[in-house]
Amino acid sequence: MAAMALERDGWRRREKGAGRPWRAGRLERVSGRLAREPKMSYPNRRARHATAAPDDPATRHAVIPATVALRLLSSDSRRLSTRSALFYDVAKVRNKCRFNRDFCVKPGRKMDARQTIEIEAAECDYLRSRVESLLHIEGNPYGAQLFSNRDFPCFLVKATTSPMLNRIYGDSLADPQGMRDLLKRSAEYSAIIPMIGKLANLKQSASLASSQLDRLKGWTHLQFACQIENAVANPHSFHIEEVTVRSISEFASLHADSFKTNPSVRSLNRASFEGLLSDERARIYVLKVEGKVLAGAVMYFSRNGIAYLATAATKTDARKLGYHQALISHRITQAKERGSRMVAATALPNSQSRRNLQRAGLVVSHAQALYRLAV
Repeated sequence: MAAMALERDGWRRREKGAGRPWRAGRLERVSGRLAREPKMSYPNRRARHATAAPDDPATRHAVIPATVALRLLSSDSRRLSTRSALFYDVAKVRNKCRFNRDFCVKPGRKMDARQTIEIEAAECDYLRSRVESLLHIEGNPYGAQLFSNRDFPCFLVKATTSPMLNRIYGDSLADPQGMRDLLKRSAEYSAIIPMIGKLANLKQSASLASSQLDRLKGWTHLQFACQIENAVANPHSFHIEEVTVRSISEFASLHADSFKTNPSVRSLNRASFEGLLSDERARIYVLKVEGKVLAGAVMYFSRNGIAYLATAATKTDARKLGYHQALISHRITQAKERGSRMVAATALPNSQSRRNLQRAGLVVSHAQALYRLAV
């Protein structure tokens, strides 16, 4: 009787096995129109609601930019302290994030687009300063270059292929072919571009102006940050001192041994750190036990007000003794004294450094992966 009543009202139950994807027994109109529209998959809902065109990289890839384009501006500017390659102002960033679940770092939590860009700017500021240190050496023996790509900072060092010191930034939407051509011209430097987004969605390959980009193995990191008032400087009893010209060689040796740096570029790395000693925004610290240097770290005060906890190293046989945690706390204290508004840092996803940063109050902001033109 119930079936007859339904059919009389223009409804019927679908027969078993009558095609996909609808399950048997689901109600449908006799005319063919479904009583209940299918639940759309999230990508389809996103395509329906997003303001971007279907072929927009924002809907194809779960990353914010195809390259993280940065424009370093004064911290008191009304505009962003940096410029994203995909988004041009805060309003557009928020509009995109509203409809794109892939911007979520974890379920229920969306990426802070402005903070994300500022963290990338702070890191860029630090790395660029190291290249600038090499450029100031008489005769430029390492072939360092600083230049702009439509007002976006870029830097290259001919004497090394390190992704740390060979980076291209630009606007991949406004000028994708220009970006690709710049990467091709910088091929001898093994130049890279950073991409940011949710860790799970930074794929092995990406595209730029019909050219394939490959993700570098071992160069996918998490970016951490927190407001300065939320940063925790845990108490410790270790002796930490600031590096001077006399002690820079000890820090450089520690760094090279910890990261197993190729002997051919150890002098280059030392020179890049030594140049930071004359930079008022940079500080290098070492932790000593019984007069021996066992750990060290760099901090850079970016022009946008972020204290970036940069390179840190600990001797292999001195790890898991709390030295890195002590250096984090010391740098947080220095950042508070200087009046920084935020603290940021970088760490591998499954590292002890990540856990140490989280103990100090820093939280995951986003993931960053480095990409290079496919050979």
